[in-house]
Amino acid sequence: DVAAKLILQGAFDPIDAPAPAPKPEGINHSESQKNNTIYMRDDLRSENLLPLQTPYDAMSQFEIVGAGDETVNASIFEITGEDAVVDWVLLELRDFTTYNIIATRSALLQRDGDVVDTDGVSAVEFEVASGAYHLSIRHRNHLGVMTQTPINIGSQTAVVDFTNPQTPTYGTNAQTNIGTLNAMWSGNTDANDKIIFQGNGADTNVPFFEILLAEENTEQAPNYILNGYNMGDVELRCFTIFQGLGNAPNTIFFNVLTHPANLLASPNFIIEEQLPE
Repeated sequence: DVAAKLILQGAFDPIDAPAPAPKPEGINHSESQKNNTIYMRDDLRSENLLPLQTPYDAMSQFEIVGAGDETVNASIFEITGEDAVVDWVLLELRDFTTYNIIATRSALLQRDGDVVDTDGVSAVEFEVASGAYHLSIRHRNHLGVMTQTPINIGSQTAVVDFTNPQTPTYGTNAQTNIGTLNAMWSGNTDANDKIIFQGNGADTNVPFFEILLAEENTEQAPNYILNGYNMGDVELRCFTIFQGLGNAPNTIFFNVLTHPANLLASPNFIIEEQLPE
């Protein structure tokens, strides 16, 4: 079993703090984490937009190894507070030498950063042989992240805290820093392995065309606000905006402009996902 913790940059909201709730054994990770609670928005859940079945099986950008088809009982999405579900994420166990994907599981990310199985409580269960694996976690419009050193899968629950800057991760600048915590980069609207603001394959194209081609946007207005569970909603606020306050291109632009490796602050810099090819 795997008990992981992570932050989606787009959903991060340190102001709107939910009431704390007791955690079952195997989900709480350390005293320091208990006192450094993470808060993310659960707007998709509260607006009844989260699908009851994992979105990753239907997305060609994600490799599914194993049964897949994870579903959740609707009652799990009725939970509020710090255990409220933010969105689905995809966990990958990879061979510790070749990095080949051995098994995948879709799971649920809670507001406090805990990644839990589809029962909304347990650590994520993998049916694999005991041994050493790399753990990578991916999200439909954020860049994925992976452990630099293998974790042990066996009789004890493996604990991985991707929010902790002291947790070694594969590659360079695999995540963005939010104060004292790390978070997965937001803005990967086409679910590939790059965040691009300007140039061929720009991630700004996705929210633009989602809005322009929306059936309800009868006038094809670029400043139309599209509600729903969409890839262009990089902040997971239930709506996609191309023009106007809170627009998706701004998030993409500032991530690209302020990336630690973008020394010239170039708008055509490309943020590369730090996962093995």
